Amino acid sequence: MSIAEKFLALLDNLRVENLDELAARFRAITKQINTDFRNYPSDEDYSKFVGPIGRGTAIKTTKDIEMVVRLPGSLYGKYNSLSVNGPLSMLRDVKSSMAKAFPQQGLHLAEKAVVIPFADMTFWVTPVVQLGNGDYVAPDSNDGTWRRTLQLEEVEAINQANRMHKRKVKDLARMAHAWRQEWQVPLSHMLLDTLVVEFLNSDAYEDSQPFDRLIRDFLRFLAAQDPTQESWQALGSGVVVARDGDFETKAREAYVRASRAVELGEAGDEAAAGAVWKTLFGAYFPD
Repeated sequence: MSIAEKFLALLDNLRVENLDELAARFRAITKQINTDFRNYPSDEDYSKFVGPIGRGTAIKTTKDIEMVVRLPGSLYGKYNSLSVNGPLSMLRDVKSSMAKAFPQQGLHLAEKAVVIPFADMTFWVTPVVQLGNGDYVAPDSNDGTWRRTLQLEEVEAINQANRMHKRKVKDLARMAHAWRQEWQVPLSHMLLDTLVVEFLNSDAYEDSQPFDRLIRDFLRFLAAQDPTQESWQALGSGVVVARDGDFETKAREAYVRASRAVELGEAGDEAAAGAVWKTLFGAYFPD
């Protein structure tokens, strides 16, 4: 198997598992909420995946499944007019609705979502309503307020970037997340996705590169980030994403290894190159 073929196998090995079960749960949630809040038993309308799954950058180990469900806009007035914590009341009503579909799952509330734990994954379901100005807001039960949510904009932004860069965004992001996990790099999923797009939009990226050069150059880009920068603006939403720690040092070490792997591959020693790549991606990279 050539290095190019091994990188294709790497991407295949990173694919999220249990997609049929994931989709079935999504449809069940959507149908139940649409039935209870709209009297409209559709299992696909008014719901969207967001987060890593929605952005298409999740990998096999991603277990937190985020989705938003849009309730009728008229309900904002109903819950907002309550004298005590209308957002909490909305979340409780959504939880009661979903409990009909999943009565044995031990549902509970988070600040802005209803949480449905399964043995193999956890769904985080955030109800949203659209205001007259077009903004979507989600209930924050912690302080009884409504928070503007831009998760759908994050999904659209990465989809647009992926189309512009000929599907390289999501492929590179998944590879980068595999390295992040293997090396325990302090980078949040959102920040890493954002930096992937920044890299592909920068002069550091050369079009039509094979995957080995692509990940090598991205690691160099990560290593060159300003270590004093404390936050970035998330792709699509502009939400502030804070630094979790020093990721530049590990990126620098990984770049050195990736450079060596590229050199070995170009010299024809693909077995040695593959062994080095495996130190970056672990068991996901084929032998």
